[in-house]
Order: sequence, then C-alpha cells, then structure tokens
Amino acid sequence: MKISELTESQIVGILKHQDAAMSISEICCEQGISQLSFFSWKKKYLGMDANNLEHLNEVKAKNSRLKRMFADVSL
Repeated sequence: MKISELTESQIVGILKHQDAAMSISEICCEQGISQLSFFSWKKKYLGMDANNLEHLNEVKAKNSRLKRMFADVSL
C-alpha cells in the first residue's frame, strides 16, 4: 500500500493496534505495510491523537502561508 493512500488519522489508528498487544509483524501483514514504514510512523506520530493531528496540520498550513508571504516580500 502506498503511503499516500493512508491519512494521518488512519496511521495513528494503525499505531494504536500495538497498544492492543498485537505484534508489529501481525499489524504490518494485516495492514499491508512494511515494518520500516511502521517504525517511521511510530517515530513521527507517537503519542498523538486526532486533536494533536489537527493542531499539527494547522501549524503546517500557517507555516506554509508565512513562507509564501516571505518569498513574495523578498522578491
């Protein structure tokens, strides 16, 4: 499965399966992902829930707007 096919909330849901005492290899086989993807997602999204993801996306959007504004001013 391509990474782009999963939303961030789906990724967090997959990571929560590990809390339910499932082994990582079982989770990866069930979801059709590699263990490398699982561990990179775990590194990025560990401890996040839906509210944290929403806040993260808002901050990313604001940062993008500020970068565009700076680029416009500097040109």
